[in-house]
Amino acid sequence: MFGFSRRRMKLGRLKVQLADSAQGTRSPIKQSKRTSNTNNGESGGRASGQSDELNCQYSSDAPEANNTTTGKSENWMVLSIAGDKPTPRFNHAAAVIGNKMVVVGGESENGLLEDVQVLNFDRFTWSAPSSKIYLSPTSLPLKIPACKGHSLVSWGQKVLLVGGKTEPGSERVSVWAFDIETECWSLMEAKGDIPVARSGHTVVRASSVLILFGGEDSKRRKLNDLHMFDLKSLTWLPLHCTGTGPSPRSNHVAALYDDKILLIFGGGSKSRTLNDLYSLDFETMIWSRIKKKRGFPSPRAGCCGVLCGTKWDYVEAFEVPFLEDVLSVLNSMSGGKALGLDSFTMAFWQHYWEFVRLEAMNFFKVFYEFGSFERSLNVTFLVLIPKKEGAEELKYFKLYKLGELFIQANLLKFWQVGLRR
Repeated sequence: MFGFSRRRMKLGRLKVQLADSAQGTRSPIKQSKRTSNTNNGESGGRASGQSDELNCQYSSDAPEANNTTTGKSENWMVLSIAGDKPTPRFNHAAAVIGNKMVVVGGESENGLLEDVQVLNFDRFTWSAPSSKIYLSPTSLPLKIPACKGHSLVSWGQKVLLVGGKTEPGSERVSVWAFDIETECWSLMEAKGDIPVARSGHTVVRASSVLILFGGEDSKRRKLNDLHMFDLKSLTWLPLHCTGTGPSPRSNHVAALYDDKILLIFGGGSKSRTLNDLYSLDFETMIWSRIKKKRGFPSPRAGCCGVLCGTKWDYVEAFEVPFLEDVLSVLNSMSGGKALGLDSFTMAFWQHYWEFVRLEAMNFFKVFYEFGSFERSLNVTFLVLIPKKEGAEELKYFKLYKLGELFIQANLLKFWQVGLRR
């Protein structure tokens, strides 16, 4: 189901110790006695303390993972799941409501997905909602867009889909609601200062308020802005804070502690992967960077986590250079440069990246998973191709390496497929 290698998954833990609270300005979030859930399986923990300064400890003595984890032993085990398994994917989102986990969208080898998959924990059975009725505020049939890099949070008997990179694209963040009982989608007509469209952001929920942080916009610019969405009035508002806050990033992890403290960890910036940890006290609206004590997780992006009490458990993502890193390096190269006289220029790779990225990223994935690459990459055959009919002298032949011809033929295949789309 999840698009990362089982060999590279680890269970780690951040232990966040909260001291007594200091007095400050009033939080924009109305406090609630109930503990709320956050996106992608993250949940707010229960505690009585709060602070704008935290200390953090880290441990990763859990064994290597196989597939899934049990809550007590921290050992991984394979679950026997019935039903039609969802299409393999990544950059999807999931949320838990009662005894069900809802998975929406993501990206497969064939492109973006728009499906909804439900895992019943009582029977451990996958199912796809059969209803195709999507309700809009004007009662017209709608269909959720194919999306990736979005967030999914639970709210009562609904899951809320927030933002993401969609097809077709949009200029602003949209919020969709999926009712578990009726299996119907509805588009929430938001108002106010609606955030710019983005993916790789995080969304956590505090009572009837959503808190959105960071991500990456359609121009691949990293963001570190903070917004709140009131689910009762359907109004977006920007939040302004003081203190040292997180740098612009995407694919980070967020959790909300006791509906009062927002935690942000890791992610990817424009040029590197991060492992810094920040907290925002909603009573003082002050960001603080949490000091590292003892060990600390290595830089990572695309992982997920859950806050249980004062402990933040996370599962590492597959340790490969993620897409943003590769694309950042590619875009930093001069477009007129090429690897050889007969090679494509960097401008070609930059312009047609969407058509070739799956092949390119699969190369990196295989290399980092197995620690080796095809020996044939260092071996080639030379061939002389005549420049004109009846050529006999060497000057009328063009020298090619068969390896490059094969690669170029595959690139042209992707390019032609893209044109047909």
